[in-house]
Amino acid sequence: VTHQKPEMVKTLNVYLRQEVPDATYTAILVSQRGPSEWHRDVNNAEGSINWVVPLGDFQGGEIRVLPEGLRTDEADVDEHMGILYPPANHPVSFNPKRRHKVLPHTGNRLVLVAYTPRGWTRLPESTIKELRELGFPVPPLPKGSEPVVRAVSVAYVGDDSSEGDGGLGCTTVDDQQYAMDEKLVEMLQADLYFLSRVFSWECQLASETLREAGPSNCPSMCYINMLDSQIQELQEELLWIDSGTKLDGTVSGHDDERLAKAMIRTLAVKESEKGPQEESEPEVFLQARTIDPQQAAGELEKWVPPLLDEYTGLRFQYEAIYPIDVNQLCEEDVQSGAIEILPAKVVFTRKPPVGKRRARIVACGNFQQKTWSDQVAVARREVYASGLDTIALRIQLRQASLCGWTAAILDIRKAFLYAPLHERKGKGKRIILMPPKILVKAKIIPPSERWVIQRALYGLDLSPAAWSRHRDKCLSQLKWAFEGLEYRLTQSDSEPSLWKIQDSSNALKGLIGVYVDDMLLRACRGLLESVAGAIQTLWETSDIKFAEDGLHFLGVDIRLHNGRYYLTQVSYVTELLNRHPEIEGTASTPYPAEKDQETQEENIQMESVRLVQGLIGELTWLATKTRLDIAWAVNRASQLSSKRPSRAIAVCQNIVRYLRGKPGLGLVYGPKPAQGVKVEMTEGTLEVATDASFAPLGEKSQTGVVLKWAGAVIGWVSSKQTFVCLSSAEAELYAAMEGMVMTDSVSDLVRELVGQVAPALYSDNVACTCLIALPAGSWRTRHLRLRARRLHERIENEELQCFHLSGEVMTADLLTKSLSSQRMQKLLDLAGVVQLSHVLRCAVVVLSISRAQAQPSEDEEDEASWGQGDLEIFRGHLRTEN
Repeated sequence: VTHQKPEMVKTLNVYLRQEVPDATYTAILVSQRGPSEWHRDVNNAEGSINWVVPLGDFQGGEIRVLPEGLRTDEADVDEHMGILYPPANHPVSFNPKRRHKVLPHTGNRLVLVAYTPRGWTRLPESTIKELRELGFPVPPLPKGSEPVVRAVSVAYVGDDSSEGDGGLGCTTVDDQQYAMDEKLVEMLQADLYFLSRVFSWECQLASETLREAGPSNCPSMCYINMLDSQIQELQEELLWIDSGTKLDGTVSGHDDERLAKAMIRTLAVKESEKGPQEESEPEVFLQARTIDPQQAAGELEKWVPPLLDEYTGLRFQYEAIYPIDVNQLCEEDVQSGAIEILPAKVVFTRKPPVGKRRARIVACGNFQQKTWSDQVAVARREVYASGLDTIALRIQLRQASLCGWTAAILDIRKAFLYAPLHERKGKGKRIILMPPKILVKAKIIPPSERWVIQRALYGLDLSPAAWSRHRDKCLSQLKWAFEGLEYRLTQSDSEPSLWKIQDSSNALKGLIGVYVDDMLLRACRGLLESVAGAIQTLWETSDIKFAEDGLHFLGVDIRLHNGRYYLTQVSYVTELLNRHPEIEGTASTPYPAEKDQETQEENIQMESVRLVQGLIGELTWLATKTRLDIAWAVNRASQLSSKRPSRAIAVCQNIVRYLRGKPGLGLVYGPKPAQGVKVEMTEGTLEVATDASFAPLGEKSQTGVVLKWAGAVIGWVSSKQTFVCLSSAEAELYAAMEGMVMTDSVSDLVRELVGQVAPALYSDNVACTCLIALPAGSWRTRHLRLRARRLHERIENEELQCFHLSGEVMTADLLTKSLSSQRMQKLLDLAGVVQLSHVLRCAVVVLSISRAQAQPSEDEEDEASWGQGDLEIFRGHLRTEN
């Protein structure tokens, strides 16, 4: 838990230091256990003190401590002897080496126990330093003690664990307490799963031979018997570990042998985890990271379990591949093109927040043969799969805020593998994969193994479309009941990646946005849980996560707080800043203060071009998702990247400094439509503000567009115009046309959701508004009036309103030029972009506590449970801060 929830540990230490400022300790236990028998905490350090701090509301539960030297097996021991320590109202401390017990109680006896395990002086110096950084008041090291690199231990956790001995309710064996590493159990379970599947597979292959020739003449029986004995041995070992056997100074021969095996395997795990790469990696992962294959090969032992899990899943669980020997391939089929042989690779990733390792085997689809013919359109339809874009995501969240819906996400695990792989029309080829060599190196498969693909494996060009067709077919047929009504899903006409949740009367009750295998659901909470349950009948998914606890979807951090949706990218900004520690300091505006000079000749270096392209790519992910405040600066850097890369690098570095000062800026969607600028605001009001910077530095003009729905920003554009304009009115008209196109792109979807649309166009140029509104004028502007004809038709048909807006409140000005910090802040306030650092800081604390309280999933490490009383204490603290 210390490495998984460092912020939670820091918070607990702050609380403990306030309650017991003189305490020293190196471990914290959150305890909710009941009464215990007489015992001593044999695992605690000599001379240490246990501190017990109450959190829950309870009565009784005192700790009775016997005098020094008095044993509980003596006949004259009285139940009322000893000192009574009542922890219900205030913190207490006692000597854990004296015999003590916890008395019965009523209520929720939730306490924090601060203690010092023995052997802490042998911890590495780096670990002791890490403890101090987390807020632990580490005792001073005794003279003569020397930290060691590591220690191997085995332990067994029981329900009768006492408070303060680290949750280890066991006695010592030769003064050495062993703590069973969870990775040992994980390895044993992975071995057992793999061998069981291989055993089943071999039995299936040998069944026909057994029926015909009998066991004595079946060559596979020797191998099958060996697998059976290995499986039995693993099952016995896991059963021995899970039984909670307590060690008592004498160990039987059978247990001694098991203990020796466990120690050897644990030593192997510890040795495989040791290395400079592991020490250099940060403990907390804010974003998923892709690991270089060479790095993974260098630490192969750590990647064997995820590789094994991926292989067994593909072969046995999903039956996506069928293994054959290379000698079974017919050379004639290869030469004639009846089969196509492709290489495969492994994508290694580490997932947030603790860096859990994942391995995914993919086909190298870029090696597939491409055929260009007159039927290119048909070929594209075979491989095309749509996905939810960011503007559609904002529209759906805006709709959820207006309807008072909550949001949740589901992730379909191994989604592509559910879809059958259809052969390409007119080709009829079978695809054979050459497995990644790292599987052979890990001794998971033999070198001669090849795979016949049977399902939509990741990496093939046909797989996304195959999954998309399979997914849409299943969703269109899905029906379920909720509160006495039948519900179904209907695909949107204007956005294929959007599904409407409708009841039997066709009333809109919710929405589902789909991006490949990720789903964002929006409806009332009860309906969300019911639709999630219906989807889980089709595929295996992750647990449902709600917006109140914080979500991450399409690169956006989403949180629902007090009826408002907050859209930020705080986790990505933090990761970006950690990725560029060389860029120091902060900036008040995204664009550097010094002005651009006219384009100068520069000795362009390809290294500089590649560097700025990488920076622009990282920043574009922000500028197109939630950070319209940096959109113009990023676009300007893109314009300079090939002509003046050194200047573009300076611009990008300044944007990073600006992000360090304002990492939490984001969009806010409230429960009601905001006040309109020139029109009456309704749920169907679309407002588009357009602006243009006319020929800056003698170059082409810059366009800026901000689109709002019901007063909330849902889209923006900052781009250089494609041709030279002869006047500011022409440049503004060009921007107005861009605004009309953006409005048209979303109006059908908004109309489908709310039933009506009322667009309004704003421009701060009087000449431009006259060109749009008036059909006649001077011959010098005739070409501009022809260009504005489409806008004029909209106005005549009452499909659009056009207004002049003062430049003081023109939000599109953010996207056309560099502004002062005061001016930028005013326009950001008008656009509904706010700084969310305080709200998100509170959310992180509550989220970490909530996750610690939740039950771990099957692939998560076991964590200490938290009580409701403790959670309410921290929530109350947050409410006080707010």
